[in-house]
Amino acid sequence: MFNLRNFNGTFKGVVGECLLKLAYPDIILTRFFNRFKFMTYYDIKDIKKEFLLSNWFSVDGIKVIGSRVLLFEIKTKNQYKKNLNYKEKISKNSLNIYIKAKELGFDVRFVSVKLFENWNYEIEIKKFNPEEFCIDKKWYGPKRN
Repeated sequence: MFNLRNFNGTFKGVVGECLLKLAYPDIILTRFFNRFKFMTYYDIKDIKKEFLLSNWFSVDGIKVIGSRVLLFEIKTKNQYKKNLNYKEKISKNSLNIYIKAKELGFDVRFVSVKLFENWNYEIEIKKFNPEEFCIDKKWYGPKRN
């Protein structure tokens, strides 16, 4: 028997993104939607368009409301009986991308998907605040010599 709460890393993150999509169907998950096709649906201009095209796979979700473009950083974690109150980990590159997005006028949001033991889950969406994150120093690339 497998337990989703025991998985770490990318797999649990993908599940969390899909749970968000179930709850908020109007949010586009970038991993499942072609960026060039997206640009044909929405009239996003110049520097914002260039930013999205070059950082498409670094942004987890996107939603367009009129002229506003919302970007989402989505994190999935287990919810325990006691709240652990630690900062969310983020790569330095991702943090810099979201900071740049805010400078360009994107509305950036942080989404926390919490998995409970009873198969329930909770979604919290709030404004992205770089101070609420810590840089993840773990190396996920190929093994270094």
